[in-house]
Amino acid sequence: MVQEVNNMSEVARLREQIAAEYMSAKWGLTGLAYGTAKHSFITARMENMQTYHAQLQTLVHEQATPLVAETLEAIPDRPTRAHLLSVMDHELGPGAETERVKEQVQAMWETLDLLVARFGKGGVHRLLEAPALAADRTADA
Repeated sequence: MVQEVNNMSEVARLREQIAAEYMSAKWGLTGLAYGTAKHSFITARMENMQTYHAQLQTLVHEQATPLVAETLEAIPDRPTRAHLLSVMDHELGPGAETERVKEQVQAMWETLDLLVARFGKGGVHRLLEAPALAADRTADA
């Protein structure tokens, strides 16, 4: 009985890991990685998924592939904010810095929501795309 519960917990953990790796690769939360770096990142995520799938096979045998398929099918094409925060946890790892980054992202989302409510999506897009003034650029340097 205890072994069965442990296996169920391990199966759930592996499914979460597979989902996190897939979301990381699919949604590209890799910072500013482009070209080869991005390709290497995605390849590493797919290899990690393969490793987790093999571990899952040792626990549930022929049920592993259908479980992975079910896990991946449950991932939305367009991530929610909660999904993105989950991927940040996965990519950045636990710690105070990760929590600080997530808090800043959530504050940014709140600000964007307020701006959209006030100016509409087009207005917010124009705000975000506005070029910096020459004086702003020299102050940042």
